[in-house]
Amino acid sequence: MKKVLHIFFLCLMSLVALVANAHITSVSELNNTTTYTLKTTERGYFLYNATTSTEALTSSYNLDDGQNATPTDYYVCFDKAATHSTWNATSKERDVAKVSLNSPQYGLQEINTTNAHNVYNDMTSAEGFKVAPGEVVVPAIGYTASWMHGYVYVDLDQSNQFEVESVDAAELVTYNYHNGRNKAGSTVFIADAFKTPFPSFTAPSEPGTYRIRFKVDWENYDPAGAAGANGNGTGSQGIVANGGSVIDALMIVAEPPSVSYNVTFTYKQNGTVIGTTSQNVFEGDPVPAFSVPSYIEATVEGTLPETVTEDLNIVVNTTVKADCPFKMYASTDAEDVVWTALTLKRSPVLYLYATEDGTQISTTAVETLPTDETLKKYAGCFVGDWLNGFTINNLATGKRIASPSTALTDGTDYHAILTDATLEDGTDKFKLVTNSAGNYFIKRADTDTYFLSNYGDVGNTLLSFWNSGNALTDGVTGDGGSIFEVVAITLPEPVLNTLVPTSVTPENGATVESLESVVVTFPQAVTYDNTKAITINSRTGYSETATVTISTEDPTQVTITAPAAITERGMYTATVPEGAFTATDGSTYNPAASFVYYVQPAANTYKYIGVTPEESTLVRGLETVTLTFNPEDGPGFADNTPINVLNAEGNSVATATLALSSENFTDVVLTLSEKITTNGTYTITVPEGYIYNNLYDAEADDKGVAEGATFNPAFTLTYTVDYKATLTPTVTPDSETTVESLASVSLTFEKPVTYNESKPISILSKLQGSFATTVEVSAEDATQVTLTLDEPIAATGLYMLSIPEEAFTAEDGTFNPEVNSQITVQAPANTFMYDSTTPANGATVVTLDSIKITYDCWAFPDNFNPINVLDANGATVTTATLASDDSDWNSVNLVLAAPIETAGTYSITVPEQSIYDEWYNEFVEDKGVLSGATYNPEFTLSFTVTGTYPINFDKDTAANPNIAGRVLNGVTLTESGKSGQTIAVANTSKIYNDQHETATLTCTAGSTLTATFDYTDAPGSWMHGYVFIDTDNDKEFSFREGDMDQTGTEVYAYAFYSGDFTNDNSGKNNAGQTVTDNARANINPPSFTAPTTPGTYRIRFKVDWNSVDPGGQLAADQTIFGQNGIGKNGGYILDATLEVTEPSPLAPLTPTSVTPAAGETVSSFTAATLTFDTDINYDSEKTVSIYNRSHDTYTATVTVEGNTATISVAEPITQTGYYTIEVPASTFTTEEGRSNDVITTSFIVQAPANSFEYESVSPANGTTVASLGSITLTYSENVNGTIINESPIEVTDAEGNTVTTATLSTDMSIWNIVHITLASEIKTNGTYTLTIPEEFIGNEAYIGSQPDKGAGLGGKYNPAFTLTYTVDSTLGIDTLTIDNAAGKTVYSIDGRKVSGKLQRGTYIIDGQKRFVK
Repeated sequence: MKKVLHIFFLCLMSLVALVANAHITSVSELNNTTTYTLKTTERGYFLYNATTSTEALTSSYNLDDGQNATPTDYYVCFDKAATHSTWNATSKERDVAKVSLNSPQYGLQEINTTNAHNVYNDMTSAEGFKVAPGEVVVPAIGYTASWMHGYVYVDLDQSNQFEVESVDAAELVTYNYHNGRNKAGSTVFIADAFKTPFPSFTAPSEPGTYRIRFKVDWENYDPAGAAGANGNGTGSQGIVANGGSVIDALMIVAEPPSVSYNVTFTYKQNGTVIGTTSQNVFEGDPVPAFSVPSYIEATVEGTLPETVTEDLNIVVNTTVKADCPFKMYASTDAEDVVWTALTLKRSPVLYLYATEDGTQISTTAVETLPTDETLKKYAGCFVGDWLNGFTINNLATGKRIASPSTALTDGTDYHAILTDATLEDGTDKFKLVTNSAGNYFIKRADTDTYFLSNYGDVGNTLLSFWNSGNALTDGVTGDGGSIFEVVAITLPEPVLNTLVPTSVTPENGATVESLESVVVTFPQAVTYDNTKAITINSRTGYSETATVTISTEDPTQVTITAPAAITERGMYTATVPEGAFTATDGSTYNPAASFVYYVQPAANTYKYIGVTPEESTLVRGLETVTLTFNPEDGPGFADNTPINVLNAEGNSVATATLALSSENFTDVVLTLSEKITTNGTYTITVPEGYIYNNLYDAEADDKGVAEGATFNPAFTLTYTVDYKATLTPTVTPDSETTVESLASVSLTFEKPVTYNESKPISILSKLQGSFATTVEVSAEDATQVTLTLDEPIAATGLYMLSIPEEAFTAEDGTFNPEVNSQITVQAPANTFMYDSTTPANGATVVTLDSIKITYDCWAFPDNFNPINVLDANGATVTTATLASDDSDWNSVNLVLAAPIETAGTYSITVPEQSIYDEWYNEFVEDKGVLSGATYNPEFTLSFTVTGTYPINFDKDTAANPNIAGRVLNGVTLTESGKSGQTIAVANTSKIYNDQHETATLTCTAGSTLTATFDYTDAPGSWMHGYVFIDTDNDKEFSFREGDMDQTGTEVYAYAFYSGDFTNDNSGKNNAGQTVTDNARANINPPSFTAPTTPGTYRIRFKVDWNSVDPGGQLAADQTIFGQNGIGKNGGYILDATLEVTEPSPLAPLTPTSVTPAAGETVSSFTAATLTFDTDINYDSEKTVSIYNRSHDTYTATVTVEGNTATISVAEPITQTGYYTIEVPASTFTTEEGRSNDVITTSFIVQAPANSFEYESVSPANGTTVASLGSITLTYSENVNGTIINESPIEVTDAEGNTVTTATLSTDMSIWNIVHITLASEIKTNGTYTLTIPEEFIGNEAYIGSQPDKGAGLGGKYNPAFTLTYTVDSTLGIDTLTIDNAAGKTVYSIDGRKVSGKLQRGTYIIDGQKRFVK
């Protein structure tokens, strides 16, 4: 093989090139006039065109076959030294810092890449991923950007290559996106592939070491990476150009040890535990290493074993290294805290300091730091630890730096903030990071990508943070605005304002009757700064400057004096400014201070101006006392603490409480706990402060006294009681008597009385209100009084007779006390009668299992004992029980213990008091009757039961012996397309045969059925067949007597029915056909449709004459053996069971053809057609989608004709691309119920490749210019990064002579611009033309190496076009007619000064270019 390769190489080197050659696919296509060179790349050996430096043979061929060399092991399609600078040198957002593999047996394992900024990282020298044979593992790639896709490969056959010819190849073990789905088949949005985990894959079952490759690429499953337009990864859409990555590592498949242990590392910082980490380690493995940052010194307590043989807890003591300037403290108050200045390493150095508003950190390039208090803005310290993170605290604000996603932004940068709140998302915590250059960086603790920096905000000076890890890489060679350093600072000595008084007289906060001066004593002698006035102010407007006097005998004592004594009620504040007093030795001064005083005159002056009843008066009884106050300051508060009421002996006989009147704003009412009616003298003493005026303030400590509130002095009220309410009547009816109604009440007194009409007497009811009475004192006997109601009370309930005190008076002055007597009225209660029953009382029913009894209000059962159900003979056949109806509170249910299905008449008698109305109360003895509840009287319900599936005769009735020739032998039921099912009649000597338990027929729901009767009729078949099916399973067959159309009933088939028992000349069958004459002799009915709902049903076959009655035709005498009765005519009835089953599922509706065909390429798209194997219907509620890979959507219109659906768009689609038509499920249906599943088809629109035409040209084509040196073409889309053909283009004059050449170039700042530059500027007047040949300029999608130039992906190039210009050197020059240069300054065009007469030509006249005719 080497010899063949060597000879082939020599042959290729000897080829001589005459013209450039494009890519070719085999050696036989090589141009024998072209020189080729053989190059070695990462992918193997390639033939290159020596003239154009482009590949001549692609890598898909083998030199062993005479075409190409074998690729190198595990090749990639790019230089392995490539970096992501090709993509974006600043953000590095597509770097991959690590890859991982999660094994159920070995756990999560990670490998950090050597250089995340490299496109390729060979990590096979690192410890490989361990997995168990055949286990399911999950990979991950540390990639956080979007619009890229991930692929994982394993060299399963260890062939030193990843053999992947398609996306289904075995060695492509998983991927997160290809053609809209991941390896598991789940739908994935093209931009969000890395937002969900990779699908898992199964590890090899054979132990061994395997090569594993992780790749980030754009929708390309080639393990070598996507080759761009130039044939390798750096070209357009190549893996390098797109910012992809390849990471190679090893995967070790091995059985895990059977025993493992937990190794825990407990970390301490300066002796304090700061956290733990742990991992599972197999028995016998070495003790795993722990990891700490490079700036941390770590030592292990004790001696570690060489291997793990048990669970271990390893204590690691850590401290910040001495040479690390960033120290960490337990808190800002720690004794060892040293405050330093934090700087950014820039030139000049930037110091960090808190902004004036204390919300952000700014940076400044000061030469020297301030030495006063301002220095605190620059002072900071770290609080926390290296493991969990630390906060960066600012001394001046007491806040810490944070970098939340909600931070301020100016549109180009994110700014850190200062916060005094602990952020739940942890964005106020940071960690130190170092790089290989020994620089320090600060990143957010919760992420590896948010770094504090000055990036992008040098002008604004604000501290920022970037979602990028660039700092670590850039910081190796330059500061990058992210390197932090600390500078030692010396904080200024604190200024002491600690001179505070040792005493103040009166005391601060004291209440005084007047305020004239305040004496303040300091701990040392003081001086007073009279520029700092001491003021005395109040909330009511008082404001004066005080006089300050320092005692000459004792200079520690200061007297602050008001201009005049303050006697007006209020709160007064003496305010002493900071620094008003300074120690005579100058060591300290006073802080600002305030002394508050409450001036309050005597407040117990609030007295009533009237009292009812008057003091020291004689009263009939004592119950309330009303105190009246001045309306101008009416009462605002009354203390309701009980006050003792004392008798003459000083004993408490009752209590009294105060309350503000609810009727006016002047009274306070004193109410006794009980009315005093015992004769004697009584006193009530109201303590001081129980009643306040209307300035009372409940919230104030002094209840508003400082603001003018006053309260009562103590006072005593004295009353003498002379009570004569001793006249108590006897009431009839009394409280122990119950009456059915109430018309009047009688009162009997001990002595004659008179009635006081100002005291009305009434009878009260809680439910019905008040009833007035007429009072009549008997003329014959004045001890007798009758109270007559206007209307008698008949409603059951409790009523209260209320007689006011002193309504009746005797001649001796005595009178009645207040009388309240209860009267009970109980009307007859058994009046609760039902409105209706279901079924109705007396109704005929098929069976009887329950009765619903409905009332006009809520009803409640109260009898749960069984009630006998009797037959017509009075015998008990079952029992029934009352129960509530939870769905209808106006009803109760009478539920039978066993349903009655035997024909007959039955009755149920419900006892009285079994059912109550809405006033029912089960918790009281009378069930609420006294509150108005009523109950049922005894009532009886009766019903006639026909029985299930009734017939009009006794079931054992024998067939008519007089026409023995008529016999039903059996019936056959046939489903369309199937064999018939036959039931033989069990006993032909009986008219009725019930065989539903032994004979079962089956059919498919909705199928067509035909019933055939095997009926022997000696004289001739003049009888008719009928089929009934109980589809609602109510145990009877429904029919309509007298209607020849039985549609909607349970009469499914009948051979003949005239609708008139007395006229059988003409009728109809179930098919609606008219049947007359001899056709009436046909016993078999037409076919019919089976029930559409699957289930089990009773089916009945009947032979009868002209009758749809399922029970059999009755004669005029109501017997079956009368004229034309079923028995007389020799009819039969046969019952069976019908099982209706689900129909077989219909085949889905699938197109037989689609135009354009799936994957077909068209120049434009207007409509697609889908053809089916049957006529279809269209559901207009369904939306058919048309979209491309860029997620552009197009509105589709659907029309249907016969078996063809047309899907069209309003405007033709001409944009090159891959398009998908998606038809939702059930969009198309057939009459028989078939419908389509989701239909997806695709097509490709490919516009002509040579259609890339410019949008505008400057100068405009065909215009006149002063000179021609360059031309600018503007396109509507971006052009390819390089000109396709840079060959010079001839520029010719009107005679066709070449005057110069032009070359094309792209504009690297404006991507849709192409410049045409002439080799030499044309200034000679004339017309000039240049023709740009075809395929010199392409768009971004243009791929010259592809046969279609990338047209399938939207690639286009220019057609040949010509530009023509006329050069006129005088263009833009003013034309003058002038004789000479007199009075003007004139120069020739070459700079010579001209005087005298001017010839025709161009001159500079007075500084302006002019043309002289």
